[in-house]
Amino acid sequence: KSFPIDLFENINTVITQRNMIDQIKQIFFTLIQSENEDQLIVGIGLLNPILSSQNSVNEEEKSIIMNLLVKALQSENTHILEACLNVISNLNEESNNITQDIVLLLKTIFVHLTSNDQTIRYLAYNAYNFLIRSSDNDLFEFFNPIWELHLKGSVDEMVMPSYIKIISSLIKLTEELDDKTIDELLNWL
Repeated sequence: KSFPIDLFENINTVITQRNMIDQIKQIFFTLIQSENEDQLIVGIGLLNPILSSQNSVNEEEKSIIMNLLVKALQSENTHILEACLNVISNLNEESNNITQDIVLLLKTIFVHLTSNDQTIRYLAYNAYNFLIRSSDNDLFEFFNPIWELHLKGSVDEMVMPSYIKIISSLIKLTEELDDKTIDELLNWL
């Protein structure tokens, strides 16, 4: 059984339309304190409208959310991973509430780009792609590990469109590529 993405998209739309962010934040912070994984998953699912709303989280809340996302990305529970990756994938460009911590999220998501679970791998590529596109920083440190995935044959057809977007975004953000890598890229294209 998969994470109910459609259900949370509908809930998020209603929350946003009715301007219920403060109420949702209270529910969110209650749910994430629970030991119950189902409640944690629901809490994570409520993050999109919170993070997408301008100025809706203060620095302390942002820190709690980042810690939650990193912990969730390290979970072995596929539903928690799906919920977390889905939240990151569906953030909007104005969502600067977590995009300041892109490097930490990219490092944590990277391991899921080669997940045996097709859904997790797909969502990880989408989340990674969103974060890379949201950055205007030099992310050179991420180019080689991403390029290595292709060289090792770890990129399947399902994620290839996201992979190409990630590579092209990294090239734009990378100040220098060595001649060998440029030749490899040209041969691949």
